[in-house]
Amino acid sequence: MDLDDSTVLPDKKLIPADPNADDSQQGDKEPTPEANKNGNGMAKGQTEELVANELQNLEVARLLQPEPDTKVLDDDKPLEVGGSAPNDVYYTVFIVFALHGIGILLPWNMFINAHSYFVDYKLYTNVSANADYRCNFMHYITLSAQLPNMLMMAFNVFFQPTKPSLKSSNDVRKLMLVILIEIGICLFTVALAVVDSSQWPATFFGITIACIVLLNCCAGVYQSSAYGMAALLPMAYSNAIVLGNNVSGTVISLVNLASKAASSLNLQLTAILYFSAAVIILLICFGSLFLLPKLSFYQHYQAREFEIPMLEFDETANSNGKPDGGNGTVCESAEPTVVVVDVGGDGCCDDYSNTAVECCALCCLRGGDSKLVCSRYWHRYWEAFRHCWVHCVSVWCVFFCTLACFPALQATIEPVTLLSLKDWFVDIFVFLFFNLFAMLGSLVSTFWQWPSPRWLALCVWPRLLIFVPFFLMCNCFPDSRAVIPVLIRSDTAFICGMIVFALTSGYLSSLCMMYAPRSVADPEKHAGLAAMLAAFFLVFGVFTGILFGTLLKAMFFA
Repeated sequence: MDLDDSTVLPDKKLIPADPNADDSQQGDKEPTPEANKNGNGMAKGQTEELVANELQNLEVARLLQPEPDTKVLDDDKPLEVGGSAPNDVYYTVFIVFALHGIGILLPWNMFINAHSYFVDYKLYTNVSANADYRCNFMHYITLSAQLPNMLMMAFNVFFQPTKPSLKSSNDVRKLMLVILIEIGICLFTVALAVVDSSQWPATFFGITIACIVLLNCCAGVYQSSAYGMAALLPMAYSNAIVLGNNVSGTVISLVNLASKAASSLNLQLTAILYFSAAVIILLICFGSLFLLPKLSFYQHYQAREFEIPMLEFDETANSNGKPDGGNGTVCESAEPTVVVVDVGGDGCCDDYSNTAVECCALCCLRGGDSKLVCSRYWHRYWEAFRHCWVHCVSVWCVFFCTLACFPALQATIEPVTLLSLKDWFVDIFVFLFFNLFAMLGSLVSTFWQWPSPRWLALCVWPRLLIFVPFFLMCNCFPDSRAVIPVLIRSDTAFICGMIVFALTSGYLSSLCMMYAPRSVADPEKHAGLAAMLAAFFLVFGVFTGILFGTLLKAMFFA
C-alpha cells in the first residue's frame, strides 16, 4: 500500500526525516538498546509493526467511507453537502435560537427585577435594616454577576475542541448542563423564598450572591456556545439570539408594570412567580435541544462544518508553497521517509485532544512538537480575529454606550412636565421603552441590513459620542448635580432620544453579531470562533459600560 502526502496516523504525528542530515549520523552508528526504543519504551520492531497495522486499518477505513459528495448524518439518511439548504419549516430553527436568547438573560433579569423582594422583604430585618449589603444590594449583585460572566465566557471561548464533530456535540452537551444548573438555582431560590430567614439575613445574602455568581458563570457558557452554534447558519439566526435577549427584557418590563399595578400582591409571592416562570422557560429551552439536531435545516449546516479538515494551515511552507518538514507533515520527495513521533503520550498539546485544556502556556514553552501543535491551535483564533476585529470592537462600543447610560443614568430621570406620571415615568419610558424598541430594532435588522459591513463602524462610534452627553444634560439626578446643569428640560425630547437610543442599540448590535461570523476569510472554518469572539466582546462591553456608568455618577453628581 502506498503512503501519500496526506496520510495522517491516528493519535500519531508524522514528521519527515531531515533530508539534509548527515548520513554518518543516521546509519553509521551502531544502534543501542536505548536508540531502538521510542518515547514510550517500545522496541523499534514493535513500533514498525504498529505503524504497519495502523496504515492497513486506515486504508480499510478509507475504502469504507461514503462518496465524497455526500455526508452521512444518520445511518440511512445521507445528506448532500454543497447542495441547496432545505427550508426552515415554520421557522422552527429561528424560533429555537430566539427561545435560547430569552433563556440566556431571563434568570438574571428575574434577580434584578425582584429587587424589592430582596431589599424590602428578605433583608429588611432588625438586624440588617442599615447593613451595607442591603443599602448597596444592586452594586453587589451587579459586580458578582458581570465579572464571573465575562471570565467564564472567556474560558469557554478560548478553550474549544479542535475537531468540528466534537465541537458540535460538546456545544449541545454544555448547553444542557448549564440549563440544568440554572434550573436548579431557580428552584433553590424559590425554596429560599418560603423559608424564614429573618434571623440570618447576612447568611441569606451570602447564599444569594453565591447563586448569582454560579448563575452568571452558566450564562457566560450558555451565551457564547449559543452564538457559536448559530454562526454556522445564515446570519439571521445569530440575530435570533439578540432578538430573544430583547424579548426577554420586554416581557420582564411588562411583568413589572403588572406587579406594580397589582399592589396588593405580596413580595414573597411575586418572587415565587418570577423564578417559577424562569424555570418553565428554561425547561422549554432544555427540551428544544433534543429537537434541534433532528431538524434537516440545522443538519445541513452542521454537515458543512464536519467537512473542515482539522489541520488547517502550514506554518513552515517554503517558497514553492511546499511544506519543508518543520510542521509535522510529509514532505514531497523522491523517496519520502516517515518518522513516527508520539506527541500525545504526555497528554499535552495532542492534535487529537478534545479541547485546549492541555494546550496551556506552559505547554507552548516546552518547545519542539508541543509548541508547534500549540501554535497551530491558537493560530485559528488569530485567523478569525484578524478578519472580524472591527465588528468585535463595534459590538463592544454598542454595549459600552448602552450600559453606560441604561440604567445608570436613565433610571434616575424625573419628569419635568409629565408630573402626573411621576410614579410610572421610569417604568414606562425607560425600562419598557428601552426593551421594546431595542426588540423592534433587532427585528428590523432581520429583514433589512444597512449599512454594509465596511461602513458599520461609522454608525456605531458617533452613537457613543452623542448619547452619553445627551442623557447627562437631561433631568437625571436633579437634586445632586454638581458639574453639568440640566440643559434639556423637555420630557418629549428625552422620550424621543430614548426611542432612538433603544432602536439603534438593538439594530446595530444585531448587525455586529450578524456580520462578525461572515467577515472571516473562510466562514465554514472560522465563523463559529468569530461569533464566540464577538459574544465575548459583547459581554466585555456590558461589564466596562457598567463601570463607566458608575464613574460618570461619581464624576458629575454629588
